[in-house]
Amino acid sequence: MEGFNMSLRKLIDQNFEMHSGDTKDLVVTVLDEQDQAVPIVAADVVFILSKNEFSTALVTKTTGGGGIVITNGPGGVLTITLDSADTEPLVGEHYYEVELTDVASRVNTIAVGTIDIRPNVIT
Repeated sequence: MEGFNMSLRKLIDQNFEMHSGDTKDLVVTVLDEQDQAVPIVAADVVFILSKNEFSTALVTKTTGGGGIVITNGPGGVLTITLDSADTEPLVGEHYYEVELTDVASRVNTIAVGTIDIRPNVIT
């Protein structure tokens, strides 16, 4: 990745629902302010899920084997996988945030939102 010569657009209020204990792939495309894909070939990405913006992380995912894969680096696409064990104990509304660090060590929050985790009635 060449580094960012422009500001990245933060995807705000990317809210969704899921059931506790389900597996979910979150596909994120990193965009600039003109909605053009930003290459992320060598980026480090961190995803956190917490009860709210001010509480400690309940789930953390990272690139490099930690649940986040850059699926199309030149196209700016990454996939965050929430495993069933990540959400099994969780119910209710939770906050998440995705942060990207480029090769020049510039940090950008690229997505924030809430996940409404519904109880799973099938055990």
